Amino acid sequence: MAELSAPARRARLLRMLEESGYCTTAELAVEFGVSEMTIRRDISRLEGESTVRSVRGGVVSVSAASQGGRDFAERSETSRSVKRLLAARAAADHLPGNGIIAIDAGTTTGMVATSLPAGSQLHVITHSLPVLTAIASLPEVELTVLGGTFHATSLSFSGPMTTAAISHLHVGTLFLGASGINDRGVFCGNDYDAGVKRALIEAADTVVLVCDSSKFGTTAMARVAALDALDHVIVDDAVDPSLLVSLQGRGIPVTLVPIHLISEDSQ
Repeated sequence: MAELSAPARRARLLRMLEESGYCTTAELAVEFGVSEMTIRRDISRLEGESTVRSVRGGVVSVSAASQGGRDFAERSETSRSVKRLLAARAAADHLPGNGIIAIDAGTTTGMVATSLPAGSQLHVITHSLPVLTAIASLPEVELTVLGGTFHATSLSFSGPMTTAAISHLHVGTLFLGASGINDRGVFCGNDYDAGVKRALIEAADTVVLVCDSSKFGTTAMARVAALDALDHVIVDDAVDPSLLVSLQGRGIPVTLVPIHLISEDSQ
């Protein structure tokens, strides 16, 4: 194709980021038929307009960057009552027969740990510090902690040590979190979390995605997996029904948790 003008190229770059959340410098150079230096100049210009943020090897949209950069404490206060209902449903309906579960790092999945039925004879695997803390007070639950490099923003561990440990494990049910979900798959805010999530998915018999409706139709920097990796989705019933089409088309069951009884004061 004919080389685009710089303004047209930057406009198209923004549209690509709106769809995917993240692009590498190399793939943008190939897409537009220009050098990576030219792409870096475009990114610098757009950063000056506060529409994108450069990261190592690529660029993210400002909305995706904000999803990945918000720390755990801030995210945990968002729709707290909704997340608690989702976690309670997950813990009530999806405990596996073999009793081995993995709980992903995240604010909603973290509440699964505090929603486990009393007296549950479970073995919990996690790389999340909040989950570790919650499970440590339950003497009847066996706990395996996945070590690695600690990340303060997500209060979780990741890295080669983490994924190597997961490769030797078998999980009945994984309670998976996400920063975004759309017809291209499941997304999270950074590469290090994505790597751990992929390893946990590979180790699990059943993958249950637990996330609130604000994550649907959105994206984030790192793609974790295709929708086909999911076996069940739990979301509140405020989700736009049109956003469930991709899941329904793949035969993935969805549990819609009613939230109309939650008062505004409790959120």
